[in-house]
Amino acid sequence: MVCSTPSNCVAIGTPIYGHTLGPIAVRTANGGAAWASTGSLSGVKTLYALACASSRTCVAVGTNTKGSNQRGAVVRTQNGGTAWSVVPALPKGVGDLTGISCPTKTFCMAVGSTSSSYEAVAMSSNDGGRRWDAVAVPKGENELTLVACTTRRDCIAEGEVESIVGDPSGGNRISIITTNNGGSSWKQRPIPIDSAAPPGFPSFTGLTCATPNHCLLLGDATPPDGSSLGVILSSSDSGASWTDQALPPDTTILNGISCGSATQCVAAGGGFGGRGGSTQDLLSTNNGGQTWTVRSVPPSAEGLDGVSCSSATSCLAVGFAYSSAAPTAQPAAVIVTHDGGVTWNATP
Repeated sequence: MVCSTPSNCVAIGTPIYGHTLGPIAVRTANGGAAWASTGSLSGVKTLYALACASSRTCVAVGTNTKGSNQRGAVVRTQNGGTAWSVVPALPKGVGDLTGISCPTKTFCMAVGSTSSSYEAVAMSSNDGGRRWDAVAVPKGENELTLVACTTRRDCIAEGEVESIVGDPSGGNRISIITTNNGGSSWKQRPIPIDSAAPPGFPSFTGLTCATPNHCLLLGDATPPDGSSLGVILSSSDSGASWTDQALPPDTTILNGISCGSATQCVAAGGGFGGRGGSTQDLLSTNNGGQTWTVRSVPPSAEGLDGVSCSSATSCLAVGFAYSSAAPTAQPAAVIVTHDGGVTWNATP
């Protein structure tokens, strides 16, 4: 989900569990009080990530299955989500697209993996997502997952790199690649695992840069006992180095993060834990991530999948609830704050 203003937001998702329909896009013009849907988006099977350069222009990326391979998919809107069109041509070899960032109305960067293997791919657009060009990435990069750009030149992407480049049998480790020239060249930066970080191999689901220098990387790690533990890493040097942030002790699953200013950010998550049961996770910071505070989640939201802050005070988070009448259904849930993440209320 992306909110370009406190009132205008666009979100992507899937219909009720068990349906065979494709992804849908929804929009609100009143801060989440009411939503309009475009219905199922034809021409694309799965959407993973969304970026909006303005209240009218948004681009979403995902994948289509073609035989045993995956083919990248891009859809875009120029009227705030009322109608979407599939971008017909993408660079050769693009498979799953899992991350996108559009820091300006014209420039976007998308990342993912190749169509037949787990090699990383990146592509960029200079016309708001109409046409895309392949971007070379460092050797040994596997499956770029997330990307955040603060300008058309400055981007950070997260993924995995071969532990020994050129030796796939050696396993992978988490890596960050950074560019300050729009992807013409990248610096490859492995992330050291802090001894104070939760045990277990972390999986990252959110990346945001409040300024070109200050970025936050969010996810969770699963130690041997199967219980998820939230992880937030912070960089103050454009991704050159990262520090594990101290989180409240009961933080489990973290799915999304957004910053409304250089200092005010919200992290949202929750859902089914590794050992069963559900958790609710909602954190906020007013000092750029130095400290995080647990916030109360309205009971209508069992888990939160995404959050977007359009200002230092206004944020919207989306997720799901549970239905006792239909246990396999997960009705959508929307909560909103207008005080920088301190208090949250459910929308109708």
